[in-house]
Amino acid sequence: METFKSVIFSILILTIFGAVVFWSVTTLQSGSGFLADQKIKQLQTENDNLKKELKNIPLIQTITEPNQDNNLPIVKVVTTPTVTETKPVVTPAVNKNQSLINEIQNLINKKIVIKLKATGTSVGTLQKFLNVYNNTINRIDNDYGKTSQSLMITFQKAQNLTANGEVNVDTFNKMIDWLNK
Repeated sequence: METFKSVIFSILILTIFGAVVFWSVTTLQSGSGFLADQKIKQLQTENDNLKKELKNIPLIQTITEPNQDNNLPIVKVVTTPTVTETKPVVTPAVNKNQSLINEIQNLINKKIVIKLKATGTSVGTLQKFLNVYNNTINRIDNDYGKTSQSLMITFQKAQNLTANGEVNVDTFNKMIDWLNK
């Protein structure tokens, strides 16, 4: 009976410990993420303050009218509220496939050509692209066999390239173009 109580107590402690670890992992934020959030909040506060200050600055307009009595001009100062135009902040778009684009560009820079029975990480990059292009999750085995070649021929036909399954600079460039769309 005493062993049973200690087993139950151990399970209870492990469950509580696991729940605490799960909570801490899912709710804690990285240091850089926290700093970025703090910077965004600070910039938003500064932006709001600047907008308030800008609304309080009048626009001064001077109007000169002729005076009928003594031919001296009459100067009137008219203040009108300023109209501020806020422009949206444009942030550069981040392509979700940017790392794959970089890998393909690296293959172009190295002047890689991939043919049937090729192996290696460059083939793995090609297979990653084919998974994205075909919306599949085929295994990346770094082996350019008949299946990979057949899928590449389909891509090459769709892009009006020479559909021979051989992957060269032209095919790599079309792959990058497709990923950027």
